[in-house]
Amino acid sequence: MKTLHRIAASIVVLCMLCSCTAFAANDFSNSIENTWANYTAGNQSASSGEQLVNGTYRSFEMLYIIDSLWDTSGRRSGQLDTIWSQYESANAAATSVTDQAANGAYRTFEAAYLLALMADTSGAFASARDNVWSSYETSNAAATSASQRLVNGSYRTFEAAYILAQLLDTQGTYTRNLRTIWSTYSSENSAAKSAAAQAANGFYRTFEALYIAASLIDTQGLYAESLDAIWDSYEAADAKADSYIKRQVNGAYRSFETLYVIAQLLNGTGAYTTYGASVVTPKNGEVLIAPDYTETCPLQVTAPRGQNAYVYLRYRRTVSESTTSRERKSGARSPYESDLAFYVRAGKTVEVNVPVGQYKVYYALGGDFYGTQFLFGANSACYAVNDLASFYTDGWYANGNTYTLDGSEASLISQNDFPVK
Repeated sequence: MKTLHRIAASIVVLCMLCSCTAFAANDFSNSIENTWANYTAGNQSASSGEQLVNGTYRSFEMLYIIDSLWDTSGRRSGQLDTIWSQYESANAAATSVTDQAANGAYRTFEAAYLLALMADTSGAFASARDNVWSSYETSNAAATSASQRLVNGSYRTFEAAYILAQLLDTQGTYTRNLRTIWSTYSSENSAAKSAAAQAANGFYRTFEALYIAASLIDTQGLYAESLDAIWDSYEAADAKADSYIKRQVNGAYRSFETLYVIAQLLNGTGAYTTYGASVVTPKNGEVLIAPDYTETCPLQVTAPRGQNAYVYLRYRRTVSESTTSRERKSGARSPYESDLAFYVRAGKTVEVNVPVGQYKVYYALGGDFYGTQFLFGANSACYAVNDLASFYTDGWYANGNTYTLDGSEASLISQNDFPVK
């Protein structure tokens, strides 16, 4: 295993590579190592401004790789291509190292925002993400210099990284640390008397949030020593920094090195969809999302041998021909739950009752189950049944449906399109 112990001893003042490096499709190991090589080569005999460009450019390139690793379905490939195109065109148009650094900071934010978007499968941080993007656009419209754009990019990148760290910290292990980082971000922004001071604040806080994110992703501690070495480099360089530009470089370099660790952790395993969540083992037929309406119609589901199943019924509309309507359960509280989800163990059959209505039926198949949000992790096989399922009464019978989860009469979908709660 490659470690980063070499960082503290060998990273001196390095020279920037101004070129943008395109990545070979589906060859992330080479891409990761090529980006590291460009980082070290781009640090040779560089001015502080050139170092900052090196740090921001390589950080964006590594985040681009991380986004591609996370996006196992390719759903975000168009957005990633657009960000890369903007990166190249802005680099070609840049007339100064500050223009280049601002370009790197902007593209790094856009890639970090996309990563937070993909990680937020439940939409719990949708409002926070929207606010960050709105601040990005507003500050960009108001910016009159590359230095102001650099501040905007560094601030928004930190805010996106902060959201990502909160999403990963499902157990609240780093809640206090994250609050301290945010408090420092706010106080140093208030105290800053220049754009250079603001940018240094943004780069420092970004590294600190990414360090927590990397620690959370590294559930087995494989890169604990590497992360410790990066943190030691951060503190040592901060102690020696006698200008804001050197602090900016320190933050940008440490952020890149942390992203390098994250990319290695993700490479070869696909998206880190479980975020360190624990494996859970529901009982066969256990209802994991219960509706607030009376269940009256039968549903029978059989899981394939060798694969557990998570079945999700999303309510769509009423059934006009039903002789009974949906009745809310006594004691139910708003907001009322309309959907139903349950677990079926491999090779088993489950019979449950469903409230009257038409539903879109989804199911996920896999081995270890990580709960209703993460499903079966990166190995989830997700399906949507092609036709809506109707559950209704006709005056004589309660009518329902029967499914064998073998992929017939269903379409394979991305895990990103599977409903989560």
